[in-house]
Amino acid sequence: MIKTLIFLIGTPFNERDYHRFGIKDLQQLGFSVCVWELTTALGRSYAAPPDGFSSNCHQVYFSKHELCLAINKLEEGVLIISCVHYSYKSYFLYRAISRAKIPYCVLNLGAVPSSHASKFSFMASIVKNITFNKIINKFFLTIPYGLMGVNSASYAVFGSRISKSIIPMKGVDTKLIPAHCFDYDVYLKNELCKDNIDFSLKGGIIFLDEYAPFHPDYQFLNIKPDADAETYYPELCRYFDYLEQVTGLNVIVAAHPRSHYDSQVNYFGNRKVLRGKTAELVSSCRLILLHASTSVNFAVIYKKPVLFLKPSSFSGGRSEKAIMHMAKALNSSSIVDFSKKYESKESFNFPILDELAYARYKNNYIKSEDSAEMPLWKIFADHIKSEHYQNEL
Repeated sequence: MIKTLIFLIGTPFNERDYHRFGIKDLQQLGFSVCVWELTTALGRSYAAPPDGFSSNCHQVYFSKHELCLAINKLEEGVLIISCVHYSYKSYFLYRAISRAKIPYCVLNLGAVPSSHASKFSFMASIVKNITFNKIINKFFLTIPYGLMGVNSASYAVFGSRISKSIIPMKGVDTKLIPAHCFDYDVYLKNELCKDNIDFSLKGGIIFLDEYAPFHPDYQFLNIKPDADAETYYPELCRYFDYLEQVTGLNVIVAAHPRSHYDSQVNYFGNRKVLRGKTAELVSSCRLILLHASTSVNFAVIYKKPVLFLKPSSFSGGRSEKAIMHMAKALNSSSIVDFSKKYESKESFNFPILDELAYARYKNNYIKSEDSAEMPLWKIFADHIKSEHYQNEL
């Protein structure tokens, strides 16, 4: 019987993780829960989150040796939930778990629209971003993990039709648990307390910030951002000024969860910049502005029209491709290119959403059609307990 759940994460633990992993909920459901942070043990460098969080369940491992010793000491009744991708750098971790015969679960909850327009553009993107480590990892992943002494996942929790089709570490005996992405969990919790929504946030236009010039993933992946702050933010603000003038509505910034705007230059002028309130803001707004933020999930769930913004620095880069893929998935042609003139004396026309495209997007990227309408970790716990009950019969 599974009594202890251990989350493995490769980035610094924060309050957002505490809530996303449903730690309090899982504890109330009878599980002992731990979070093992492996950032340093995996040889990674990642910026500290703005909402650092301390908890008795949180343990940091600084070396491979220390981590492998801890895994070897685990006893029966433990299930590891891995949020660390399998690669040549994390191979030792999966090998240690397999040697210790500890069952593990993989999460594949989020997926985003993507495709390669042509073999040429695909190869060009590879050559442009090629590194020695990427070459090694690409070769390593061609080797079946079973031949490397790594067991398949015992469980896999997937969040949508697309994510089900690309579950990592899946074997013939892997038990699949249909669920939804983390954003849908936030939506469910938001619906339970919607009567408490701050009315001062209602209406208006919401920009889904991506922290484009500073996102810590750029440092982690050792790639150059598509945007620089000196050009990017003034372009945004000029367009926000225009929208506010022609619509009479204020633009509010839904700050990226890993942003540090409170300790930086006032990049958005006098506009409200709020972190941790994206679902609440989207639920009551009239229009969503974005590049290709995964928080578009909330716009789809709440059926809000979207307007894609393409800064001039995005031209020809990864970010432009992401915007085009997402717009296509939502059947939207509402894209503002900042490299072209957009100001007009004519009245602004709000984009019209395609309800069929939104429904398709929800099924493909947000929620599995056959998953229960309940919190993610309740779905998970019910599945685990039900399986144990059946095994006992």
